[in-house]
Amino acid sequence: MADHPLKYPRNEGVVHEKPAPGLGETREETLPQTLKEVEVGRGLGQRPSWLARKPLIRRHTQPCRDDPKLRLLAQTQEECSKEDRLDSAAITEEQKTKIRALASNLPKLWNDTKTADRERKRIVHLLLEDVTLRREQETRQALVQLRFRSGATRELHVPLPKPSWMLKQTKAEVIAQIDRLLDTHTEEEIARQLNERDWCSGGGFPFSLRMVNRLRRDYHMKSRYQRLHEKGLLTNEEVAQMIGGPANGVNHWRKAGVLIGVRFNEKGEYLFERPSPGVIAEIHRRRAIYAPKAKQTQTCSPSSPLETFAFWYGLRGSVSSCRTPSRCRP
Repeated sequence: MADHPLKYPRNEGVVHEKPAPGLGETREETLPQTLKEVEVGRGLGQRPSWLARKPLIRRHTQPCRDDPKLRLLAQTQEECSKEDRLDSAAITEEQKTKIRALASNLPKLWNDTKTADRERKRIVHLLLEDVTLRREQETRQALVQLRFRSGATRELHVPLPKPSWMLKQTKAEVIAQIDRLLDTHTEEEIARQLNERDWCSGGGFPFSLRMVNRLRRDYHMKSRYQRLHEKGLLTNEEVAQMIGGPANGVNHWRKAGVLIGVRFNEKGEYLFERPSPGVIAEIHRRRAIYAPKAKQTQTCSPSSPLETFAFWYGLRGSVSSCRTPSRCRP
């Protein structure tokens, strides 16, 4: 009895697929992840357990040439075949010599600008088995313990990276120079001299009065006022007690060239050298010359601030020593 033609189809256009080989039998396990994804996407991946030993019969259909997954599968298989041919090729003596030279010139290869970071990572992965890092806070160092694949070990002490505020810290030589210049210059003059030398702060900015003042306070340096006072220079009040006059009149004698003053800030404030007995006598002599009527008159005395100013500064004729000059005549 002839079988029905639809019961047993002919073999034309029928594809019999065998179960996937076991682990390690073919090179498909080493294919890239993209190849496996394509196989799974096309239905060629793992099959259910109940179909593991049964062949899968499919009707032959014309594959679509524009299918991107099939093109990717063919391209990946071609690349894997090419890698297999390269791996199986024998290494010549010249290539072995270059490889040995490359191993001996590892520092040169590592420091070469053409070597990418990706290749450096591969080199480290091939040489090292594991790396252990330990932070030593007391010495501000990191202990690096290396174990190579050959079994050799090595320990390195590497300084810890500086925090951001230390990277922007002003150099020690600049701080030392500011400390030396404070003995003879004001803070504004110091900033000008540092900029003339093309020095800059830790952040790369030119120096200013405010910046020099902040550095002096942060590093606990003595101000110019303290340095001059420790050398024996006197304030206005101290000089006024010695020459016998008001504190606001000391600066007048400095402008007249009798007293010697040293400016210690940008506000025009001065500290004065200790006046000698000769300087004090000269101040008293000039007072007597420029204000003789005030000394001869016994019934009158300076009664207003303006008259007091004229009396101490010897401004003869500019201000009357009395409101009723007729009574003050001898």
